[in-house]
Amino acid sequence: MAVRLLGYIGLLYKDLIDTTRPKPQERLPPVLPIVLYNGEQRWWARTDLADLTETDLPKTLAYYQPQLRYLLIDESRFADHPLPSTCNLAAALFGLEHSRTAEDFIHVLKSLVEWLQDPAQSHIQRSFLTWMHRVGPKKIDTTDITEIHDLQEMYTMLAERINKIWPEQWRQQGIQQGERQAERRLLRNMLQHRFGPQLPAWVDQHLQKASIAQLEKWGLAFVTAQTLQDIFDDHCNE
Repeated sequence: MAVRLLGYIGLLYKDLIDTTRPKPQERLPPVLPIVLYNGEQRWWARTDLADLTETDLPKTLAYYQPQLRYLLIDESRFADHPLPSTCNLAAALFGLEHSRTAEDFIHVLKSLVEWLQDPAQSHIQRSFLTWMHRVGPKKIDTTDITEIHDLQEMYTMLAERINKIWPEQWRQQGIQQGERQAERRLLRNMLQHRFGPQLPAWVDQHLQKASIAQLEKWGLAFVTAQTLQDIFDDHCNE
């Protein structure tokens, strides 16, 4: 990344020279290189170009080596930090994106409502609403609210969903997950009883991925099956 940024800054300065035609005594503006990273894995690349080049150089050669250091903002490093009490929109965005639960999401949204009450900040509100509609966390259900254009209204509706609608949805999801786990355990016990306690690794892999309907299908196939292949059919070679 440091090498790439070095090229970007060079292109930026070239464009400024070509378009603005600065006078000989004029200096080019400073550049603050910032990398905003929101990947799941921690950032591992060096942030200083000097860390990528040979270090055992004569002083006369080292003096002329290109230099570049960039500011890294790794969102994952802020995920567990509490939201500051003072307005920090970058921290709010990170908090929304990395919310683990609906309650976390609502907590950040409440802070945004308090921070962006000034009508002059309505354009910032619209930007956050657009982000929530388009690229917000998938775990937070924001369907049926695409016509909302006010953070306060968004907060009120989502808070109501947390208290009334979402708990029931989560309960139903928990029931389904429990049923699937029970089906998986039952089928595995049946397989071990007939084919031995040491099942091939691919069997467990398919059991973990299977839906309730697929588990029930395999359970029916178990009745007449002579081999594991008879049950899993073409899945056993995936």
